[in-house]
This record gives sequence, structure tokens and C-alpha cells, in this order.
Amino acid sequence: MAGGDPCGDKSRHEGYRKCHDGQSITGMSHIRLTHLKKCEHDPHVLLAVSKLFWSERKIGKCREWFQRTLKIEPDLGDAWAHWYRFEQLHGTKEQQEEVKQRCLAAEPHHGELWCSISKDIKNVGLNTEQTLKAVAKEVPIPV
Repeated sequence: MAGGDPCGDKSRHEGYRKCHDGQSITGMSHIRLTHLKKCEHDPHVLLAVSKLFWSERKIGKCREWFQRTLKIEPDLGDAWAHWYRFEQLHGTKEQQEEVKQRCLAAEPHHGELWCSISKDIKNVGLNTEQTLKAVAKEVPIPV
């Protein structure tokens, strides 16, 4: 592993994680399988792939990759918020409720967007469900 990067290729890895910051992911369609295999344990890369499928309206694949992401890192609140927002737009009430219940069971505490909202002074005292809903409102819709 070069420089502590789980993939061993920091420059390429950073390119794939751009999507994590809400930036355009249209250029990610060239993701190489070999790179994904190297980074299969990085939840941020898996979340980026989820958002790629979301932008391409590949609903089933998107759900599958959200599940992969959260299997690797159930404490990643950003992934829960993205998946919940996705289900609000593309899923049924039952699918939304399932994601919410799984999030409540996981009690996430990490993620850039999750922490920016959960640690904001105006949000002191929010429980996990309230935080999930607040963060989901801030999730940018991939285009």
C-alpha cells in the first residue's frame, strides 16, 4: 500500500472518491474493474459507485451498491443518508422505512455530511432518526 492508501494508488483513488464530495460523477463511467477490486473495502469508493448508478437511474444496481457500502461500514452516516434520500425519490414507503430502521439499528456517527449536521450547535439533541432525515435533505441528487 503506497502512502497508507488502501488501494495502493492514491492519485487514481482520489479521482474515484471525488463523488464522495458531491462533485460530478459523469466522468466515473470509466471505472476499471481492477481498481474497484483493489478498493473493494473502501466504503467511500463503494458509495461513489452507488451514486454513479443513481445518476444513471440504474435503480437495482444502486440499491445493491448501497447495501455493499453499508455492509463494509455501517457507521458511515453519509451512506445511510444517501440511501434514504434515494429511496425517498425512487422507492416505496416500505423501502424507506426499511432503510430508516436499519440505520437506527446501526447508529452511525461518521461521514462528512453526517457530522457537519449532527455536530451543528442548532442540532444538539437530535436522535438518529432526526439526524438521518436532516442529512438526507442535504444530499445532492446525482445527475
